This record gives sequence, structure tokens and C-alpha cells, in this order.
Amino acid sequence: MKIGISSIGYESKELIEKCFIPWNEVKQNKQLIPDVEDLRISFGHGCFEETYNLGFPLYSKDGTCELVKQQKEQGIIDDLMIYDTPQKEYEMWTNNFINLKKYDIDLLIMVNVDEIWTVDEIRKMIRYVKNNDLVYYFKVNFKNYCIDYSTWVDDFIVPRVWFTKKNPKLKSFYKDDLVDFEDGSQDVSRSFLTIPKNLIFPKHYSLVGSEEYLKRKLNFQSLRYGVCSYAWEVS
Repeated sequence: MKIGISSIGYESKELIEKCFIPWNEVKQNKQLIPDVEDLRISFGHGCFEETYNLGFPLYSKDGTCELVKQQKEQGIIDDLMIYDTPQKEYEMWTNNFINLKKYDIDLLIMVNVDEIWTVDEIRKMIRYVKNNDLVYYFKVNFKNYCIDYSTWVDDFIVPRVWFTKKNPKLKSFYKDDLVDFEDGSQDVSRSFLTIPKNLIFPKHYSLVGSEEYLKRKLNFQSLRYGVCSYAWEVS
């Protein structure tokens, strides 16, 4: 399989330092997962429109831009886009996919920078996907950390893996991690499987981090979705 890894980030230097380590190991050492013929990482740095409207700058101030430029030079990131205008999230995911399609990928994997996999989880995911190729896409069950690095909640299950050449072919993203197909249909009408939690359970550092990061994320979610499941309280 030729695999395209799509990722986006903003003010996330510490997470990016961890996120791409296992994927780069697979890319550099083909013997780790023989089923992976090629693996390419496309990364987009951009400030979401909602984040910009909250008063945050277009470019990260924590060294994120400098880090991803360095990773591009080192070959960890293969393709890098740094946006100079506020962005819609789904458009950034679509742009990554359009870029990766040029390399004839068979599988698209969305990797948010706060989702930390292991090489073994990647191996098991690839094997599961290869053995269940009648569906169009796969959802992943994440170990969803919140508050701190020892507290987590269950049932965070989201689409993360798509076949790109199955007819009708994947076309674009229309909302977050939801996709359109070339015949005009959407993911809700296409078959999928959820990869069993007892097989893989990657870490998702969704709501842990600095006070500034958490406040920004809570305000962003409230602005984007009109509601947030968490609230910041001062004791």
C-alpha cells in the first residue's frame, strides 16, 4: 500500500514533536510493516477562522512553524503548506488530500497532532484495513485524555482511514473529518468499520496541556459548535 498521512496544526509544537515519531519510523524502515510500500506525510499549518476571530495571530508563537520547517528539511514531513490567511478546517484537510493524491496513494490516514500512535498500533491497523477492504473507510477508537495525562474518557470514535481508489472515489472533506465522494454521495451512505478497541487504542491528548491551550480550545469549540462539553472553572 501507498499511504498518505494528512495532518494539520497550530500552536502545537510539543505535540508535533511526538506525533510523527512512529509514522516516520515506518517510513524510514520498510521492514517494520512490509505491507507499506510508501508513506508520505502532508502537513498544513493554519489558524482556523474561529481561532483568528478569538484574537489569535495567523502564525504560531510557540515555535510550531519553525519546527515543521525543520522537519520538512529533515524529510520527516514530505509536503508542507503554511497558510497566510484564516482557514476553514475542512478546506485544509481537502488541500492535504489533493496534494497526496498526486502520489497515487491507496490509503488516506488523518492524524491530528494530539493523536499519538505506536508502531505496533500502526501495524495492527494496516493489517486490519488490508483484511477488510470491502468497506470505504474506518473509524478509530481513541483513549481520550482530558484534564491531565492520567484521566481519560471512553467512546471517542471518529473516522480516520479512507480507501482513496474505491469507486466512487474519495473527493474532498466537507466538515471536519466527514467526506464527499466523486458521485456526489457522502460518508453517511457508505460502508465503514470501527477498528476494535482491543486491537488498537491510540492516545488522544484532546484536553490536556497548558492553561492557555485549554482555554483556547474550549473557546474554539464553543464558537465552532455552539457548545463545548467542558468548561473552565476558577476555584
